[in-house]
Amino acid sequence: MNYQIIKPKLGKNIILVADESTISKSGNSTHNLGYFYSGLQSRAIKSIQILSFALVDVDSRKSYPIFSKQLKQSKKKIVTKSKNKKVGRPQGSKNKNKSLFRADKYTREVLKLYGVKVDDILINQAIWRVSAFSMIHGDVA
Repeated sequence: MNYQIIKPKLGKNIILVADESTISKSGNSTHNLGYFYSGLQSRAIKSIQILSFALVDVDSRKSYPIFSKQLKQSKKKIVTKSKNKKVGRPQGSKNKNKSLFRADKYTREVLKLYGVKVDDILINQAIWRVSAFSMIHGDVA
């Protein structure tokens, strides 16, 4: 939907929401077809993956889809095992959610493209205040 049509309908409290969706596919000629994890089936399935963004007007409880992008399957790294290396991540390091790194690129693109001023950003069950997102990820919109 065109942002210029949506803009007058938006209230003061706006949240940018992003979600990855996995769509199962059975063919072989679909662009970017790969094996993606499906939460519903609790396993990787032959599918495509789409990242969609919407603006949510908190006061009117309405959502306006503004952007969708088909994601590519990430390249697998070939890892050679070293004999002396311990198994697992280094002690004290945090878990990293790879989907948040992928969504970060498109979040910046959406905020820059539309020049939207939002209060919060909700991506894959992670909520950021825009001020915190800016401190961590650099300037946004």
